Amino acid sequence: RVAALFFGRSRSKRRRKSGARGLRAILANFAWLSGDKVVRMGIQFLVGAIIARQLGAADFGVLNFALAATGIIAAFVTLGFDGILSRGLLREPAKADLLLGTVFFTRLAVALFLYVIVAFVAFDRAAETRSTLLISSLALLFIPTAVFNTYFEVRLQSQYIVWAANLAFLLCTIVRIWLVGIGASVP
Repeated sequence: RVAALFFGRSRSKRRRKSGARGLRAILANFAWLSGDKVVRMGIQFLVGAIIARQLGAADFGVLNFALAATGIIAAFVTLGFDGILSRGLLREPAKADLLLGTVFFTRLAVALFLYVIVAFVAFDRAAETRSTLLISSLALLFIPTAVFNTYFEVRLQSQYIVWAANLAFLLCTIVRIWLVGIGASVP
């Protein structure tokens, strides 16, 4: 009876310790994702203000129209698979390759289909709006790579997502600032 009490206590202590480690991992994951969003939003605001000043009202409006249209269409590319993919990765980790590949290629097919539709619709627009819309809609083709975000989020390893996303964001920001520096305008 004494041994049962002793082992019972040690098991509950182990459970508390593993629970605390799990909570720390979840909080660290949350901190990485939240910090990433705050930093990127601040930088995007500053760069957006610089671009707006450089382009002027008319060209900035054309750019924002193209970006807004791309953002609306991008919602259809994801097909709501994130929750299903997360659940599948948690329930059957052995099938991770199959799940990730299926969702990736399905999203890629939808992205290509929607880009073709955007291209047809863009030909009814003015030349500057058409080219800006076609260029900004190329972002649709990168949305399927978000399956890797889900993979690392499920494994509570969001720091890898944050590092990769911030590297891409930094490169895009440098290109935007360079374009402003050379006086580029909306095509």
